[in-house]
Amino acid sequence: MKQEKLPQGFRDSYGQQAWRKSKVSQAVMSLLAERGYTRIETPLVEYESVFSSYELNEAQGTYRFYNGKNETLVLRPDLTLPIARFLTTNAIDLPNRFCYLGDLFAIKKEHAGERNQMTQAGVELVGFASRKAELECLCLMNLISRQFLQGQAQIELSHAELVDVILDSISMDKSSQNTIKQALFNKNIPAYEACIAPYEMTVIYPFLQEWPFLFGSLEEVTSTLEKVALPPQAEAIIKEILQLAKQVALLPDQEVRIDLSCQAPQDYYTGLVFKAYVDGLSEYIMSGGRYDKLLANFKEEPEKAVGMGLDIDLLTSLVQVDMDADVNGYIYFTDATWTDALALMETYPNYKLALTESLEKAKKQAQDVGLPLLIAGE
Repeated sequence: MKQEKLPQGFRDSYGQQAWRKSKVSQAVMSLLAERGYTRIETPLVEYESVFSSYELNEAQGTYRFYNGKNETLVLRPDLTLPIARFLTTNAIDLPNRFCYLGDLFAIKKEHAGERNQMTQAGVELVGFASRKAELECLCLMNLISRQFLQGQAQIELSHAELVDVILDSISMDKSSQNTIKQALFNKNIPAYEACIAPYEMTVIYPFLQEWPFLFGSLEEVTSTLEKVALPPQAEAIIKEILQLAKQVALLPDQEVRIDLSCQAPQDYYTGLVFKAYVDGLSEYIMSGGRYDKLLANFKEEPEKAVGMGLDIDLLTSLVQVDMDADVNGYIYFTDATWTDALALMETYPNYKLALTESLEKAKKQAQDVGLPLLIAGE
């Protein structure tokens, strides 16, 4: 028999792991249902144009194919953009809260051990301009952390437009800005220091020197900011981040951190950005933010919106769910005792049928796993 391998970046889910993922997914969606979210399910396949206006950070490429009309279709590499497409092609009352659960597909770098398919749950709060929408997402992140991770998830706050606002204030060309961004986001300090050297005589230079290191607790970041000068627009953004950090710190069992030199999770974010992670892991469990201009690509009038996504696969790997407690024993039967077996199944709903050919094999199976065996007809 020929053994077929999976394509790189994909994997099967089996046994206890598959059951855990199912239970975690159901628990997350139940939590969102209890908080009044309306569920949306979008298809795996979309027109490529739904995603073409944005450079999706996690995707090195998309899975493309053609339909009978020679139109380019893709396996969705993102779940927020299909929901934006849905809202502009259906008469849905706004403001509203939506939730989703589904798989997304993105071609990652080869030999990096990354997943090309992942399951994501999330929420989209569309039509809400107030920062209360961000707080709702952050409360959800805190609830998920406490319910599934014993409160271990740390929340990190940033802003999608802060980097551009600061670089625009020193009037450099876009090519120079992109070079600085790359060095800043990658924490390539020698390259970054070389990029900012021409601005040594500017008022903002002390901030530029500290910028790659402006991440940490609220107290640490605030202490450093007190020593540097910033453009007024950047000061307003940072003030918003610090205020939100103070509010998040009041959530139960919640540690909050700030990063003023990070890249937004996606190109379409326009405001406050938040991520959640657990020490020892390189990937974020949850991430999201404000994207007030997203729907502008699908209709004339954009809607204020905030979203948050949760990596179900990563969360499942961190959660321990007991799957054995549901099975308490076996029932052995023959054709002649099938009616008796049915009666035992009603009396003992947590027992399962022994499917062995003989009573001796059924006894051995039950003995091997330490469970009792009921014999129908006795």
